[in-house]
Amino acid sequence: IRLINWHYLNNETITIDGHTLLTGANASGKSTIMDAMQFVLTAGETQFNLAANDKGKRDLRGYVKCKLGIDDKEYLRNGDVTGHVALEFYDEKADTYFTVGTVIDAFGELAPVKTIFYRTYEPINDSMFVSDGKILSTVEFRKSNPLFEYYLTKKEAKRGFRNAFGSVNEDFF
Repeated sequence: IRLINWHYLNNETITIDGHTLLTGANASGKSTIMDAMQFVLTAGETQFNLAANDKGKRDLRGYVKCKLGIDDKEYLRNGDVTGHVALEFYDEKADTYFTVGTVIDAFGELAPVKTIFYRTYEPINDSMFVSDGKILSTVEFRKSNPLFEYYLTKKEAKRGFRNAFGSVNEDFF
Protein backbone atom coordinates (compact mmCIF):
# COMPACT_ATOMS: atom_id res chain seq x y z
CA ILE A 1 0.00 0.00 0.00
CA ARG A 2 1.46 3.38 -0.97
CA LEU A 3 -0.03 6.47 0.66
CA ILE A 4 1.10 9.97 -0.24
CA ASN A 5 -0.63 12.94 1.40
CA TRP A 6 -3.32 10.80 2.96
CA HIS A 7 -4.36 12.32 6.29
CA TYR A 8 -1.27 12.37 8.57
CA LEU A 9 0.72 10.08 6.26
CA ASN A 10 3.01 12.12 4.00
CA ASN A 11 4.71 9.35 2.02
CA GLU A 12 4.42 5.84 3.41
CA THR A 13 4.66 2.33 2.03
CA ILE A 14 2.96 -0.42 4.02
CA THR A 15 3.96 -3.97 3.18
CA ILE A 16 1.38 -6.66 3.77
CA ASP A 17 2.25 -10.32 3.44
CA GLY A 18 -0.31 -12.99 4.20
CA HIS A 19 -2.94 -12.35 6.84
CA THR A 20 -2.66 -8.98 8.53
CA LEU A 21 -4.33 -7.53 11.59
CA LEU A 22 -4.34 -3.77 12.15
CA THR A 23 -4.29 -2.95 15.84
CA GLY A 24 -3.57 0.16 17.82
CA ALA A 25 -4.92 2.78 20.14
CA ASN A 26 -7.83 5.01 19.17
CA ALA A 27 -6.82 7.67 16.62
CA SER A 28 -3.64 5.79 15.66
CA GLY A 29 -4.53 5.51 11.94
CA LYS A 30 -6.25 2.15 11.52
CA SER A 31 -9.36 3.67 9.91
CA THR A 32 -7.19 5.99 7.82
CA ILE A 33 -5.49 2.99 6.19
CA MET A 34 -8.76 1.10 5.75
CA ASP A 35 -10.43 4.15 4.20
CA ALA A 36 -7.59 4.53 1.69
CA MET A 37 -7.83 0.89 0.61
CA GLN A 38 -11.63 0.99 0.46
CA PHE A 39 -11.63 4.22 -1.55
CA VAL A 40 -9.53 2.60 -4.28
CA LEU A 41 -11.14 -0.84 -4.22
CA THR A 42 -14.66 0.61 -4.53
CA ALA A 43 -13.60 3.24 -7.10
CA GLY A 44 -14.61 6.04 -4.75
CA GLU A 45 -17.95 4.60 -3.66
CA THR A 46 -17.30 4.76 0.05
CA GLN A 47 -18.29 6.59 3.20
CA PHE A 48 -15.20 7.40 5.21
CA ASN A 49 -14.38 6.42 8.78
CA LEU A 50 -17.18 3.93 9.25
CA ALA A 51 -14.79 1.58 11.02
CA ALA A 52 -14.39 4.19 13.76
CA ASN A 53 -18.16 4.74 13.80
CA ASP A 54 -17.68 8.46 13.25
CA LYS A 55 -20.79 8.81 11.07
CA GLY A 56 -18.60 9.55 8.05
CA LYS A 57 -17.47 13.05 9.06
CA ARG A 58 -14.30 12.74 7.00
CA ASP A 59 -14.22 13.63 3.32
CA LEU A 60 -11.75 13.29 0.46
CA ARG A 61 -10.46 16.89 0.67
CA GLY A 62 -9.96 16.43 4.42
CA TYR A 63 -7.92 13.28 3.87
CA VAL A 64 -5.64 14.80 1.20
CA LYS A 65 -5.15 18.16 2.92
CA CYS A 66 -5.21 16.59 6.41
CA LYS A 67 -8.14 18.23 8.16
CA LEU A 68 -7.14 19.12 11.70
CA GLY A 69 -10.39 20.36 13.22
CA ILE A 70 -8.55 23.20 14.94
CA ASP A 71 -10.18 26.64 14.77
CA ASP A 72 -7.12 28.64 13.74
CA LYS A 73 -5.73 26.02 11.32
CA GLU A 74 -8.20 23.99 9.30
CA TYR A 75 -5.69 21.86 7.34
CA LEU A 76 -2.15 20.65 7.90
CA ARG A 77 -1.44 20.99 4.15
CA ASN A 78 -2.43 24.35 2.67
CA GLY A 79 -2.76 25.40 -0.94
CA ASP A 80 -3.00 22.96 -3.82
CA VAL A 81 -2.35 19.39 -2.63
CA THR A 82 -2.21 16.09 -4.51
CA GLY A 83 -2.58 12.74 -2.82
CA HIS A 84 -1.95 9.19 -4.05
CA VAL A 85 -3.27 5.84 -2.91
CA ALA A 86 -1.86 2.80 -4.70
CA LEU A 87 -2.44 -0.88 -3.97
CA GLU A 88 0.00 -3.41 -5.39
CA PHE A 89 -0.97 -7.05 -5.87
CA TYR A 90 1.03 -10.12 -6.83
CA ASP A 91 -0.55 -12.97 -8.76
CA GLU A 92 1.33 -16.09 -7.67
CA LYS A 93 -0.08 -18.28 -10.45
CA ALA A 94 0.92 -15.91 -13.24
CA ASP A 95 4.02 -14.60 -11.42
CA THR A 96 2.99 -11.03 -12.25
CA TYR A 97 2.27 -7.79 -10.43
CA PHE A 98 -0.47 -5.26 -10.96
CA THR A 99 -1.29 -2.02 -9.21
CA VAL A 100 -4.59 -0.19 -8.90
CA GLY A 101 -4.80 3.29 -7.50
CA THR A 102 -6.03 6.84 -7.55
CA VAL A 103 -4.56 10.32 -7.83
CA ILE A 104 -6.46 13.05 -6.01
CA ASP A 105 -6.08 16.80 -6.58
CA ALA A 106 -7.46 19.05 -3.84
CA PHE A 107 -6.85 22.43 -5.44
CA GLY A 108 -8.26 25.53 -3.82
CA GLU A 109 -11.14 25.54 -1.39
CA LEU A 110 -14.07 25.89 -3.78
CA ALA A 111 -13.15 23.68 -6.73
CA PRO A 112 -14.34 20.08 -6.49
CA VAL A 113 -11.72 17.48 -5.67
CA LYS A 114 -10.48 15.83 -8.88
CA THR A 115 -9.70 12.10 -8.96
CA ILE A 116 -8.51 9.67 -11.55
CA PHE A 117 -8.31 5.92 -11.07
CA TYR A 118 -5.81 3.71 -12.85
CA ARG A 119 -4.36 0.24 -13.30
CA THR A 120 -0.90 -0.85 -14.37
CA TYR A 121 0.83 -4.19 -14.72
CA GLU A 122 3.88 -3.30 -12.69
CA PRO A 123 4.82 -3.04 -9.04
CA ILE A 124 4.80 0.26 -7.19
CA ASN A 125 7.90 2.42 -7.61
CA ASP A 126 8.71 6.01 -6.59
CA SER A 127 8.90 7.35 -10.15
CA MET A 128 5.18 6.69 -10.57
CA PHE A 129 4.32 9.38 -8.02
CA VAL A 130 7.24 11.79 -7.71
CA SER A 131 9.44 13.60 -10.25
CA ASP A 132 12.33 15.85 -9.23
CA GLY A 133 11.09 15.74 -5.63
CA LYS A 134 7.61 17.00 -6.61
CA ILE A 135 4.45 14.95 -6.09
CA LEU A 136 2.74 14.48 -9.45
CA SER A 137 -0.75 15.97 -9.90
CA THR A 138 -3.40 14.14 -11.94
CA VAL A 139 -2.25 15.82 -15.17
CA GLU A 140 1.48 15.27 -14.47
CA PHE A 141 0.84 11.67 -13.39
CA ARG A 142 -0.86 10.85 -16.70
CA LYS A 143 1.99 12.45 -18.68
CA SER A 144 4.63 10.55 -16.67
CA ASN A 145 2.80 7.21 -16.87
CA PRO A 146 1.30 7.12 -20.38
CA LEU A 147 1.01 3.34 -20.58
CA PHE A 148 -1.28 2.98 -17.55
CA GLU A 149 -4.98 2.28 -18.04
CA TYR A 150 -6.94 5.32 -16.85
CA TYR A 151 -10.57 5.45 -15.79
CA LEU A 152 -12.20 8.85 -15.77
CA THR A 153 -15.49 7.70 -14.29
CA LYS A 154 -16.31 5.48 -11.33
CA LYS A 155 -18.18 3.15 -13.66
CA GLU A 156 -15.09 2.68 -15.87
CA ALA A 157 -12.88 2.15 -12.83
CA LYS A 158 -15.20 -0.47 -11.37
CA ARG A 159 -15.21 -2.37 -14.66
CA GLY A 160 -11.40 -2.18 -14.95
CA PHE A 161 -10.86 -3.24 -11.34
CA ARG A 162 -13.33 -6.11 -11.71
CA ASN A 163 -11.27 -7.39 -14.63
CA ALA A 164 -8.01 -6.94 -12.71
CA PHE A 165 -9.34 -9.04 -9.84
CA GLY A 166 -10.74 -11.77 -12.05
CA SER A 167 -14.24 -10.54 -12.85
CA VAL A 168 -15.38 -9.85 -9.30
CA ASN A 169 -19.16 -9.67 -8.98
CA GLU A 170 -20.70 -6.17 -9.23
CA ASP A 171 -22.11 -6.67 -5.69
CA PHE A 172 -18.55 -6.27 -4.38
CA PHE A 173 -18.82 -2.51 -4.87
